[in-house]
Amino acid sequence: MILDHPSIGAFVTHCGWNSTLEGICAGVPMVMWPAFAEQFYNEKMVTEVLGTGVSVGNKKWEKVGSEGVPRR
Repeated sequence: MILDHPSIGAFVTHCGWNSTLEGICAGVPMVMWPAFAEQFYNEKMVTEVLGTGVSVGNKKWEKVGSEGVPRR
């Protein structure tokens, strides 16, 4: 498995279930970046329950309308 290679220091993941399990089984720290669906639950499990990852990305749910994300 690629994540078992000694040169891997951490794993940036979208928090899909298979990616999450691979990271846990390999024992590498994970940078969690969920996008949708159950990925947010997987992020919570790794960061708050197992303590083997850190979160990046949004902390607040916001609805995006048909006009898209407003520019600043």
